[in-house]
Amino acid sequence: MENNQNPLVGYFRKPEVYLSLPSKGKYYKHGVLDLPPNGELGIFPMTARDELVLKTPDALLNGASTVEVIQSCVPAINNAWEIPSIDMDTLLIGVRIATYGEQMDIQIACNKCQTQNEFGIDLTALMDQTKDWKFEEDLEIGDLKLTFKPLTYQELNAESLRNFEESKIMKIVNNDSLDDEKKREMFQDAFLRLTALTVDLIGKTICKVESPNGVTEDRAHIAEFVQNVDRKTFSAIQDHLDGQKDKNSFKQFEGECTNCEAHLSTPIMFDNSNFFA
Repeated sequence: MENNQNPLVGYFRKPEVYLSLPSKGKYYKHGVLDLPPNGELGIFPMTARDELVLKTPDALLNGASTVEVIQSCVPAINNAWEIPSIDMDTLLIGVRIATYGEQMDIQIACNKCQTQNEFGIDLTALMDQTKDWKFEEDLEIGDLKLTFKPLTYQELNAESLRNFEESKIMKIVNNDSLDDEKKREMFQDAFLRLTALTVDLIGKTICKVESPNGVTEDRAHIAEFVQNVDRKTFSAIQDHLDGQKDKNSFKQFEGECTNCEAHLSTPIMFDNSNFFA
């Protein structure tokens, strides 16, 4: 019988990193994740094609490039759109380490002397921070008990759109070339879109509401609840979610200017357009 196995298979890429997910595999829909018994996922380095995919502007903007690269480098994940937000940074770090190594260079401009400072970040130390990340699901408000789930990567794209609307509002407010009437009109339009996005995202994060009237998991009923709840309850929900985001984020990078020795600090955020550059 003829052997059709590729004689070059021994030169194919192999897993370079093994990692555990902060979620421990929770929150994934059936069929999305093939979690090994030991809970550790093998991460392959990117291929040349993966690097080209990350240079496609439209795909970067809508998240399609990130999805394609993760599915290429993490075969255990079958649909990267459904990755819970709590796991995304860990997976991106794993792909970066597997491809380029454990150090990533960043630049920070000094506000005092304008010197551009370059520092190296230990990505392994960052990944260690994610081991303590935990999503707190339940919140009690009076006689209500709400259960939350992390947003998926697909839903996170809507969060990016919300941030875009926020930045647009600031540009409108600071635009002195617009007359007051036009500014009010544009501000109102952007504010309404931002409000709708915020309410929609919060509704997607709540997966169950328990009340004296029973348990509700119906998506439409929960969305209606979020749209009509009083301000105090809405603020409590928003504060809970903001708290989860703060607790499950990296510590700020701290350094010293190489020119004037001023203290420097910057939040560590992964922008896919330069994280894999």
